[in-house]
Amino acid sequence: MRAIIVDDEQPSLDLLKLLLERDGRTRLYGAYRRPGEALAALEETRPDVAFLDVDMPQMNGLELARRIHEQQEAVEIVFVTAYAQYAIDAFRRNALDYLLKPLTLDAVSETISRLFKRRQPAGPLTAPAHPEVMKAVLFGGFDILDAAGQPIKWRTLKTKEMMAYFLVKEGQPVLKWELMADLWPELNEEQSRTYLHTTLYNLKKALKDAGGNGQIHYLSGQYHAGFGDMANPLRVYREFERSFPALTKETEGAYQAMAALYQGELFARLDYPWSSPYREMCFGLFRQACIRLCHYYLDRGEPEAAARAARQLLAQSEIDEEAHEMMLQIHFRRNDRIALRNQYELLKRVLLSELGLPPKPAVERLYAGMMEQIGSEPL
Repeated sequence: MRAIIVDDEQPSLDLLKLLLERDGRTRLYGAYRRPGEALAALEETRPDVAFLDVDMPQMNGLELARRIHEQQEAVEIVFVTAYAQYAIDAFRRNALDYLLKPLTLDAVSETISRLFKRRQPAGPLTAPAHPEVMKAVLFGGFDILDAAGQPIKWRTLKTKEMMAYFLVKEGQPVLKWELMADLWPELNEEQSRTYLHTTLYNLKKALKDAGGNGQIHYLSGQYHAGFGDMANPLRVYREFERSFPALTKETEGAYQAMAALYQGELFARLDYPWSSPYREMCFGLFRQACIRLCHYYLDRGEPEAAARAARQLLAQSEIDEEAHEMMLQIHFRRNDRIALRNQYELLKRVLLSELGLPPKPAVERLYAGMMEQIGSEPL
């Protein structure tokens, strides 16, 4: 199902993009901060549903909905607002639903479910067994889900691994010999070529059977893969890898969205030796985002938000001394002696258990100085 978003606030725009991706049943064809741009692109995007912020300065969401329906009457409208009072106007405008800020995944998912139910034919015909969009779950494990949320069944484990390989290489040319060497390093060229053709056939068949329209082409000794119908969180990470933006009010939502995607190591618990650089890249970007968010919120005097960012990192890397140090700073600014002491004791236990080491001398001095300023000697 094709969707567009129009919201003049970048953090809200990024959050809704993330929630739609995590729900996985819509495909985003456009995200706009200016209503005029959304209208100009309407012929190209051809959305089934438009998520419209109500309170925008140039053109409010109610007027934008009217103009959208002048061009494409069948587009479903979902208003996004911080004020429940807009619900009455929303339904008068033939809106399917409205979403109240702050947005949650549950609320977005309920709206999408109602949308699918409303669009399903009433007669004996039903919605396709496999709706348009699939979803790649890459962090904390690996699965490809169809739009109904069911994992694709792979004929062989190597077929699944090849899918993972093409996902990290999406949009990049892959040399045939490189693919064979990475997936079958123990085999000779003739053997690996045979397995390559068989595995590629199984992969394409699995995607087709699941209702996907991803493309894998071979040209001049190179494979080219594209999965436009599939939500792939690595696209977000590649954007940050290409250009890590400065953290500002405008980019705050993008940072939060990127960090929220990281639910564990890339392809966790799967033995894909070729994936090591990508695992390191993703964790490094996630870690950098969390640290920047923590500093950003501390500088703005928002210790609760800073603590969430630090805990997000510690949930994935409990031995990260910088994250522990940030938590020490947060407890110190709150003047919370007990929490400060407990955090330091936790750091000592984790480092001793995992690495057999004490905290760095600089951290020890930092902790001692904080405890002294709060008014108690370190225990």
